[in-house]
Amino acid sequence: MSDSQIRTIERFFEMISQPAKTAAINTALRLGFVESLSEGQKTLEEITESCGTVPSGTATLLDVLIQSGMVEQFGEHYALSQAGRLTPRSLWAIMFDQWTALESALRVPAEEDKNPQADHEQQLRKRYEQFRAVHAQIQWAATGAAMKLTEALGIGTERTDLKILDLGCGSAVYSMAIAHHDPQSQIHLVDDSVGLTRARATVDSLELKDRVEMTESSELVFPGHNEHFDLVVIADQIHLWSPELRQRILTTAMRTLKPGGEVAIIDIFPGQERGQMTCDLFALQLLIGTGHGLLPVIELQNMLENTGFQNIQFTDLPTAPYTHGLLLAAREFSNDEAT
Repeated sequence: MSDSQIRTIERFFEMISQPAKTAAINTALRLGFVESLSEGQKTLEEITESCGTVPSGTATLLDVLIQSGMVEQFGEHYALSQAGRLTPRSLWAIMFDQWTALESALRVPAEEDKNPQADHEQQLRKRYEQFRAVHAQIQWAATGAAMKLTEALGIGTERTDLKILDLGCGSAVYSMAIAHHDPQSQIHLVDDSVGLTRARATVDSLELKDRVEMTESSELVFPGHNEHFDLVVIADQIHLWSPELRQRILTTAMRTLKPGGEVAIIDIFPGQERGQMTCDLFALQLLIGTGHGLLPVIELQNMLENTGFQNIQFTDLPTAPYTHGLLLAAREFSNDEAT
């Protein structure tokens, strides 16, 4: 048998195993495996007793969960892996429910569906809220990209003593990474109440409260502070927003930046081979949750240019999950300041 034939067989079995792995994880959730193991390590006997399952099938299902990366085995004991512990049960439930809507999100609406009724609008709203919930709960995984951001910007060396505005901050992973590397920086966070709750947890964990201000705004309205900030951060949000909100946020960034100040847009952008599958799956989740796909870099560059930004540069942030990039642009100096 040739190498190509062997690879074809390997890919075939890898492909057909995907729905089985998904079904195994979903079954383990519904039977209470994850809930049981979240209490601590357990033997096979303890798991079967806790979940009311037969030993032989339970052992096999646990083997599949080990291969999937959710569970680990230590001698006779089973435990959730670190990745499994970091994934709340509620998040699994949301994700499984969310993906059931992929087919309808991909179909062209029939004529009778082009004027949505109230129940359809409610369904669309549910999808959007599910997407935001998933997006928010996995933002911690962008920590590596946040570290790469500080390197790309030269935080603490080339750029220091910054006044930073983080619009739609969420968990504030990126701005807090900057604050950690630039001890003189001052951060202003803007988000709705849910976002600021997550941000406070990050701020408190890093003990940076004395350098952080917060403004609660469900619409991300941020009046005042004209020409006040050195850097405006927009992270993991640009794809979620409508074109109108994107433009308003970019206009706000321009208004609040000092001449020569910069806007840093950090988000998921295609291009890194190792993260292409993750990027594609995110694009499908985005389609389910918002009805549109990823915003191309060139389109975002055009928006920045039309808003008046200059020196627009894009760079990948090459670290796990290998999906993020940085789009950096500057507000120009006035003629007097330039000279």
